[in-house]
Amino acid sequence: MKKTIATIVLAGSVALVSGAAATAAPYPAAQAPCVVDAASVPAASSVTFSCSGFKAFDAVTITNTQTGAAQAFGGGGAGSVGAARGIVPTAPVTSSVTADGSGKLSASILLPTAGSYLITAVNADQSINGSASVSATAASSGGNGNGSASGSGALAETGIDSNILIWSLVGGGALLAGAATVVAARRRQRSEA
Repeated sequence: MKKTIATIVLAGSVALVSGAAATAAPYPAAQAPCVVDAASVPAASSVTFSCSGFKAFDAVTITNTQTGAAQAFGGGGAGSVGAARGIVPTAPVTSSVTADGSGKLSASILLPTAGSYLITAVNADQSINGSASVSATAASSGGNGNGSASGSGALAETGIDSNILIWSLVGGGALLAGAATVVAARRRQRSEA
């Protein structure tokens, strides 16, 4: 009886797995060659993203994803900006286009903030995709016009405050003393019993 149930379960799982493989999307997807008209542009400007190799009149989704925030370095003063401090990558932006009769498409893509971007194009059944990378550069800031940055030159205070260290040691000592007391009390109970 157990062998019969095991055989039925095995046959059912084989049937389910083979059915799932027949409905899977083709892998890997065909790669469409895609390019941008400039590898680097100023932030808040647009690039032209072009691809070929899609099917004629294919509906294509283009996604612009910021993959890295810009790195900004200042002169160390109160007005300077630290490396990537406060810079959050923008949310991906998606748009739809239709390829022409020869499978080519072109779109203008806005790069709103400084950083690196990956622009991808995927057709509706996800059988063809392509991508291109581009970077947007930030305008320089923090200088005083003669090539040097202004500011006090003092570094920000980092590390741990000595008072926190002392109180952490006192607290750790109190925990160890409490643990030692519990161990001593248990030993005393065992010896009396």
